[in-house]
Amino acid sequence: VMKQEIINFLDNMNIGYVALSILILIVSLLFLSKKKVNNSLREIYIILYVTLAWVGFYFFNDILNSIFDFKFLSVKLYLILLIIGNIIMLININFNIRKVYKIINYMLFTTNLLIFITNIVIIIGNKYNIFVIASLEDITTLTDINFIIFISYLIIMCIMYIFLDVLAIVQEKIKILKYDLKEKKEKTKKQKELSPVIPKESLSNQNVVYYKKDGQDGFFIDGIDCSIIFEDDNKDNIIKNYYILLNDVNAKLINGYTLNEYKKIKNIINKLNIKDLNNIELDVNKLSKITIDEYNLLKRYLSSRKEDYNKN
Repeated sequence: VMKQEIINFLDNMNIGYVALSILILIVSLLFLSKKKVNNSLREIYIILYVTLAWVGFYFFNDILNSIFDFKFLSVKLYLILLIIGNIIMLININFNIRKVYKIINYMLFTTNLLIFITNIVIIIGNKYNIFVIASLEDITTLTDINFIIFISYLIIMCIMYIFLDVLAIVQEKIKILKYDLKEKKEKTKKQKELSPVIPKESLSNQNVVYYKKDGQDGFFIDGIDCSIIFEDDNKDNIIKNYYILLNDVNAKLINGYTLNEYKKIKNIINKLNIKDLNNIELDVNKLSKITIDEYNLLKRYLSSRKEDYNKN
């Protein structure tokens, strides 16, 4: 008996409602993730959403089954659907949204309008017995088709949001990977130029170690990795920084920062995926990746770069 009840329950379950509920949950979780909402609030949201979705299932399931069987007719709900469609259209016109969303919204509004006009023509035609194109019973079918189109619209919009969000994440990862590979190649290239830049007699200093390991070049003074000085495009700066560190590995480089500070700055730049220090665009999402101290250090570094540029 229990098995049969479960089978009947599953057979009666409207797939459209279940699919839409799951998609909306995924979309909302992606949105909360973008907004950096903490895990506790997300867990509370999931519990509330599942509870409301379960209550909504008992309220909407039979209605949706009737709609998909073209047996449901509710003027109130139909008017609500038209109002929602008009609100979506107003948002479409007055707000800057993705082109793909705009196209789908226009298609929904056009379909709503055509079905609404057709229903009005059927009602007037049957009332006055003129240009009768269909019976009044066909209004139920057209209205239910309008509901099905709206449900399909919501499902498509959710799928598009998920697809575009995942696509953006993948593109960002690929961009970062390409940038890291480019940086790695440039760093290796600069480090290969180590011998011509630094006088060979200086490299014989017992405190200086230059070697290649696992395909990577390393340059150490007193056991501290100083390879970062070779990321400077100015060879004179590389030589000056080399002799500064040779005398005191904790001294300030010619840019006014110690080796450790400069490494922190480079890590911040890599973390924020900054490619051009002269043209930086930092949004809220990027800034949330660093601490206040890191932000202040980066701000101070960029300010000092600007001052040096103005002097030159």
